[in-house]
Amino acid sequence: METDGSAAFAVDNAAALKALDPDDDGTIDLKEADAGALKVFKEINPDNDGTLDAKELEGRLTEAELKATALATRGWWHHSIECTIDKLDWKYMDEHVRVYAAYLWELCTAPVLPFTYGPVAEQILKRIQELEKAGAPFLEPVFEKAKTFREKAERLDRATADEAAAFAAGKGSEERAKLLNRAMKRVSRIVVPLMSSAIGKYGHDPYGYTPQTTMIPALYDLAQLSKAKEGEERWMLETKAARDRNRVADMLADAADIIEDSLSRL
Repeated sequence: METDGSAAFAVDNAAALKALDPDDDGTIDLKEADAGALKVFKEINPDNDGTLDAKELEGRLTEAELKATALATRGWWHHSIECTIDKLDWKYMDEHVRVYAAYLWELCTAPVLPFTYGPVAEQILKRIQELEKAGAPFLEPVFEKAKTFREKAERLDRATADEAAAFAAGKGSEERAKLLNRAMKRVSRIVVPLMSSAIGKYGHDPYGYTPQTTMIPALYDLAQLSKAKEGEERWMLETKAARDRNRVADMLADAADIIEDSLSRL
């Protein structure tokens, strides 16, 4: 297969599958696809700025394909001055608005917010275990805080499910619902930045920032620490990693404390 008529991008499908399928099971799972995409991204992003400009995309997107994205050279979600109303697909816009309207209606009318945090805690624990396997050091404090958060999160999930069921049966308590909803919103304000931002809720992550492609971006550099050679660069990385580790541990502890305090007042 060739892209834009250039033999330089000819691809042997069998070789491509083998490269993306290290366990050789004949399928490409999400983890393998992510790894393959990240490898290609690094290869075509020589300035390592976390974004792809038009020059770096040359040969991979035709002029027409690039123009169809409204010149969003840094990703289809990027807006440029070419991103005008004539670029909208109104069929998809209609579906998009319906989904958001239904979602917002549920959030605005449900007596108990439809959020669960147990699955979130499981994802956090899984990510910490992945980092440990990759050789990331001194994660034990974070792991312990994450386990505590999971236990509290599961208790919160049970309490909110019970209260939602009580409302469905016409026996819900407005006071209990307000307490639970407030707890969920406070926990979300901690957990969402924890899982999606490297800098935190009071900073701004650069566009296309590579750590944001991972769970708990603040811990991204920990995996690199095991590969760093002894010297000033490693020492600086260790200092940053320790601070980031402590920040994540504190956030998990704060979220667990919010849940414990709220449930104790039910």
